[in-house]
Amino acid sequence: MPDPPETRNNMSNGSVSLAPPRVRVLLLDDEPDNLFLRSTILRQHGYDCIPASTIEEATTLFDNIDIAVLDYHLGAGEFGTEVARLLRRLRPHVPIIILSATLDRFFGGAEDMHLLKGHSSIDDLLAALSALEAKQRGAPVVVDARDFFYSRIAMAIGSDV
Repeated sequence: MPDPPETRNNMSNGSVSLAPPRVRVLLLDDEPDNLFLRSTILRQHGYDCIPASTIEEATTLFDNIDIAVLDYHLGAGEFGTEVARLLRRLRPHVPIIILSATLDRFFGGAEDMHLLKGHSSIDDLLAALSALEAKQRGAPVVVDARDFFYSRIAMAIGSDV
């Protein structure tokens, strides 16, 4: 069951805002440029981003997040799926998205969604975050995947069809 909506106190005048708090997204990636780029884009779209570059750093942030976006391959033999399994055990209601550059491995473990780097756009990530955020709030989630599939078909066969 999702956590109840929070209220925010405005300390300067004592008023209380019933506006929903910004969604806190854990971004885990061992590449600093990827962290910076994703953080910047997601902040521009209203998300609070909490970047982490190691598994150890990410695990210390579990209590402060609403959604996790985890890179699959973190280098040095470490994988985002390790973080996903731990997060799922400690906070089972937190949605998890795995970003991967490969289809060599079967996904479908602890993560809620898998996006393929190089074939999934920032719009796909934003749509995934929005859908998972709505699901977490208990709102119905309607996803129209036609544009996604049509764009991938066009990429595969070319635009001259």
